[in-house]
Amino acid sequence: MGRFERLEFDAGIPRKERKEPPPIYDDNYYADEGDRCFYRADYEGALLNYSRALRFNNDCERAWVGQVKALIELGELEEAVIWCDRGLQRFKNSPSLLACKGRAIARQGDVQRGMAYVDAALQEKGSDLPIVWLARADVLLARKSPMARFCLEKAHELAPQSWQVSLEAAMICLQQNEPLLALKYAQQAVELNRDHPFVWCILGDAYRDSGQRQDAERCYRYALTIEHNFAPAKLRLKGLQSKGFWGWLKSLFGK
Repeated sequence: MGRFERLEFDAGIPRKERKEPPPIYDDNYYADEGDRCFYRADYEGALLNYSRALRFNNDCERAWVGQVKALIELGELEEAVIWCDRGLQRFKNSPSLLACKGRAIARQGDVQRGMAYVDAALQEKGSDLPIVWLARADVLLARKSPMARFCLEKAHELAPQSWQVSLEAAMICLQQNEPLLALKYAQQAVELNRDHPFVWCILGDAYRDSGQRQDAERCYRYALTIEHNFAPAKLRLKGLQSKGFWGWLKSLFGK
């Protein structure tokens, strides 16, 4: 019997499809949903899901940390500090929450005090985490310290296959007006997860902020080939086109 005949031996016999078990709607499910929203720049959705996780289990530290990170990205820095303090009442001396509190305080403008919290996080047991080193890099970049690069590399070394860590590193660099450094980590994120639309948005942001407008536009458009209605890519593309027009208009009138 030839190999093609063997392939057709079971032809016509219906096969049972393997059914995935239904999800368990618990704290882990909603924390995962929060993470999914966070890495799509849907920070409101992230907050909603992290809060649902905490309704199931108020001791879900991941949800506490996720809430604070989402608030920081939304610019709700006072609220982020409040939630850090509430979380630290439950998870005393949590390195992740201490580091996030340091980030939020530094983003408010008190870089020295923010650094004190990040330093305190590094003194705690189990502090050798990407989130702690990313927070330290964030604060050091605000101080224009060359040691920030070491911290970014340390975070990457701890999770070399994590596109999320590389993405967050790029986001921090963009926030601190370091687009060329952001470009490095955004490219890492793309290499690790080419099928995620938001990594292309951040890569586009890095190109845009470093003056490479055409490359930025290509990235935003590529994100939309992955997900046609991906709002962050649409908004960025619209903003890029608008900025291009006004840039031309200003140069025309010498302003």
